[in-house]
Amino acid sequence: MPLQTLSSARPAPMLRWTLPINVLLAGVALANSPPTVNSQPSVERGYRLYVGLDVEVSQENNYALVEGYVNNRVRTDLSTGLTSLRHIDNMRFTYKPKLSRKPLTVKNVQTDQIADTRNAALKAMRDQMSLAEFRDGQMARLESDLRSASAGGQFDDSGELIIEPDTAAISDAMTAMSDFDTLTNKITNETDFSDQMERTDGESPTALLITAELSSPNRINDAYIIGRARISTEESASQDVLFFDRVGRLDQKPKRIKVIKQGLPVDFEVIDVQIHVYRNGQELATNQSSKQIPLTRAEALQYLALQQMDDYPHQDRAPEPAWSLAPPDLLSAESTHALDYPLTVNVDASGQVTGVAKETIAPTHVTEIVQDLLFFPALDQGQPVAGVAHINLKDFFE
Repeated sequence: MPLQTLSSARPAPMLRWTLPINVLLAGVALANSPPTVNSQPSVERGYRLYVGLDVEVSQENNYALVEGYVNNRVRTDLSTGLTSLRHIDNMRFTYKPKLSRKPLTVKNVQTDQIADTRNAALKAMRDQMSLAEFRDGQMARLESDLRSASAGGQFDDSGELIIEPDTAAISDAMTAMSDFDTLTNKITNETDFSDQMERTDGESPTALLITAELSSPNRINDAYIIGRARISTEESASQDVLFFDRVGRLDQKPKRIKVIKQGLPVDFEVIDVQIHVYRNGQELATNQSSKQIPLTRAEALQYLALQQMDDYPHQDRAPEPAWSLAPPDLLSAESTHALDYPLTVNVDASGQVTGVAKETIAPTHVTEIVQDLLFFPALDQGQPVAGVAHINLKDFFE
């Protein structure tokens, strides 16, 4: 993929950062104060406020937020389908405050400057296609010879043999076909395509190899990463490039990832690399996330309420699920079928679920996930109030 034009936007408006965070800092400061003797159990701080990364791509004369990634294609908030990254010329990213649950672990991040393999890959593909065309042509000729040799054995109306089959020619044709098939298979095996992909056409480093190990305290299915590499060149002291990769399943066992970012300027130098992990467009905090602040569940709910008030002043709003704080059982779900139930949920003014409507019919595992969800509370003229939400957990995957 050619190097896209990339720009970094400044952090989100400071009001959205300072308004909620100032209210929470007092509680956080107390949590970080010197320990004192207390018979009360410590409060779990299983949530994180941190600075995350939003990536937008140029699409339909606008910039669209990336909400999913599959096989070098992205899904955005401006389209329901997938768009190949090869067809995207410009990208930009913004740092903004986000909420997440327990952070994942990113460790052993290493970089290596390598030669770009794309030209070698294209040559390997052309070689394979040429070999296939040659083999198909030769096999067609040999099959024609076999048919000609077998054209004997013709009989007249009375049943008398007119032309005898050329058994020697048949044997020669079958032997030739077998020998040619064995030969071409041997050639294909000795010049395996994956080996050719690793060949390079030059010595100047124009690609970046990134390796790292990822793990999660809870199982996560279908995760992907968006990384930012900051490089320097002779023409620029600092330049940002983005890279994408599918990770798949994550759990407590470290998983090694390997990403190659190609099409970089010749003889670049790596300044630093940051890796951001996502599930269905929602970023998940890691140990490398910037400006982390541990929060209790009550503090996370308070932040959501303040953010909702900041985003919709003097407006009326129904409660909305905070998908960035999706419960572990939702992150680990393999399909939406077992979660596809319309639900009517009662939410209090803090954004806490107080119950599921009795008329709602759903299995226990679905209602348990809903009970663990956090919500942006309903608003009445911009002020948090209790409300009713109509949701379906499958919406998290769309």
